[in-house]
Amino acid sequence: MLTVGWLLFEESQRHLAEQCKFTKNFQATESDEPYEIKVPNLTLKEIQYLDSQMPTDDCNTVNRICIPLKDVKCYAELYKYFPSFVEMFM
Repeated sequence: MLTVGWLLFEESQRHLAEQCKFTKNFQATESDEPYEIKVPNLTLKEIQYLDSQMPTDDCNTVNRICIPLKDVKCYAELYKYFPSFVEMFM
């Protein structure tokens, strides 16, 4: 999957664009290099469990039970963007 976006603005509006802090609040890059999404290997139940402990700046403090630290770190970077869905039986 590839997502590409641009922000067009007049030079006089640069200060407003900079206040948005896109590179801090979103996985945005100003580089020509692609940003690789590292997808954690988690079950739905593990995701729900980790959601209850997000956001965090220190993944070492997360109560991981048996979830590998590398997957917790990947998820902590992406949890805001993970899709939400519900399983229903009718």
